Amino acid sequence: MDLEEEERALGRWPRRLLYIPTLKSYPCEEGHCYNGFKEPQYDAITYTWGRFRLQESDQSNVVAAPIEITGTKSPWSIPRIDPKHFTASEFVRAIRTPTESHEGTGDSRSVDFIWLDVACIDQRAAEPRSAAEIGRQALIFHGARRVYVWLARFPTVHLEKMLTTIERGADYEKSESVEQHAVTKQYASELLSDPWFSSLWTLQETFLRPGAFLLSKDAKLISHSGETRVARYELTERRPTCYTFAFMNLIFSRWAQHCERNASGHHWTACQEMLNLIEERGLRRLMTGTELGMYEAALRRQTLYPEDRVYGIQQIFGFRLGKSSVSAQPGVNFTLEDLEDELGEALMVSKPVLSQLHVFKEPIPESRRWRFHTCSRVATNVSLRIVDPRDYGSYRRSRCSFWVDHGPSGSKPVLFSGMTIGFMRLLDGWKEMAEGLYPPFQAGSLLESWFPIRRRREMFICLDETEEALEAPATVHPLHGEMAGEWLSARHPSDDIRVLLLGLWGPSISMGLEEPLPIENGTFGLILRSCSAGTWARMGICQWDTANPQWTPVDFPIEHRNFLDGTSSDWVEQQGVFGYMG
Repeated sequence: MDLEEEERALGRWPRRLLYIPTLKSYPCEEGHCYNGFKEPQYDAITYTWGRFRLQESDQSNVVAAPIEITGTKSPWSIPRIDPKHFTASEFVRAIRTPTESHEGTGDSRSVDFIWLDVACIDQRAAEPRSAAEIGRQALIFHGARRVYVWLARFPTVHLEKMLTTIERGADYEKSESVEQHAVTKQYASELLSDPWFSSLWTLQETFLRPGAFLLSKDAKLISHSGETRVARYELTERRPTCYTFAFMNLIFSRWAQHCERNASGHHWTACQEMLNLIEERGLRRLMTGTELGMYEAALRRQTLYPEDRVYGIQQIFGFRLGKSSVSAQPGVNFTLEDLEDELGEALMVSKPVLSQLHVFKEPIPESRRWRFHTCSRVATNVSLRIVDPRDYGSYRRSRCSFWVDHGPSGSKPVLFSGMTIGFMRLLDGWKEMAEGLYPPFQAGSLLESWFPIRRRREMFICLDETEEALEAPATVHPLHGEMAGEWLSARHPSDDIRVLLLGLWGPSISMGLEEPLPIENGTFGLILRSCSAGTWARMGICQWDTANPQWTPVDFPIEHRNFLDGTSSDWVEQQGVFGYMG
């Protein structure tokens, strides 16, 4: 049976599961049976161990966890781990967690199966099924009843003390002294120093299952009191009363907001240190819950092999790339650049809007600006408007297409097709029309109290840091906003700067207010500069609001509506090359 047939038969089920009572790994057999159990419930553990794997000649007295691989003529060996990270007995204790009844998790029933990478994926190199299973992580983690985050460095009492102290520190109803703030920062630094927070693979796993429960070194869940404002805001009676990764990240989100508001006076140093710590671990991007934010966060995580920078996050996007694809040729090796190009192409083709919503913070060659790079950053203002459709009922509707020409020439040009408009015409039109998009707030309304002075919203413009853009005067930096747009227009008064309509975002969210907040519906554009006939170079991104029936006045001119959503005669259909692959 080839891999494609095998995976059709597997469906959503893992190739293997570990039977906890005997610590035996069983393959999936006909009817999705494991050791005679048909379609059993299973849990999963996210933990880190690759950096701590012992070589054959290291610490010969250290033994591996007593896991047996069944159903194969050539079982692989379970890795031995440096006991400074965790011992075999501690590992086994964590593995047995699902067999115990846990109150406060929302489901106290025990299960006898667990998905564990070292027991369920062949650890030997060049095994096609191992690579294929890596490409099925989303199915596996979504299929697990419950997922645990094993923080193998912290005993229960100490982990509980750290978490509760950090949670209390994020409580807006209380103000901390300088000494208390320092203690909280010390605990946060210690908690985030656990290797789990710097692993790339764990980033993907927690994106797939943010509700994973935190587990201490001695395999205990950590309960919280629910007494802080953070807990009261987030938790209900039906929610778990044990710490989850999502709740912990919410606490750090509140901390980030607190630090940004209070980064002055005697708290300045501590606030900056806390913000830097949260940023270094990529938690700010995890808070957004967006795929592109995860890609950026991945750049701050550690991997054992360079290629894992793609393999370790591909399932966030739902992709199976390189050797993890069922159609991959056995024995073919993929470099990190190969995989980054493949990821860039897959993202560009399947998610054209999302693929371009970033900016380069360092100059990138014109021919390579078509995809995300290590110097790319998700633009803050744009990212606030890219919410996860699963959570907010929003959508991103593409109005363009990208593709790579894999023709016989071998040059692999990257092409775009869609509606474009002159950049200066768009900016001038926005300034003229934007004032009428929003009605005045009703006298005495909540929104009037929030925004007592109503101003025209600026078009959001964020330029890439190209060699040209870096020549801009200091008044234009940072390279965003209408001032940057006016500077760019002045440098290119002709029509060689155009905007490709990427797509629209909507609908708006009322958020339970008497009037909808006028910040949701918008249009995204890609700023392109003409290099030669039919060839363009990316310069940055922009975003502007469009007419919304929930708040735009009924007398707002139809021609203005059409202009802002890309359907007026000012927009023309265009196709061109804006880079090359490889």
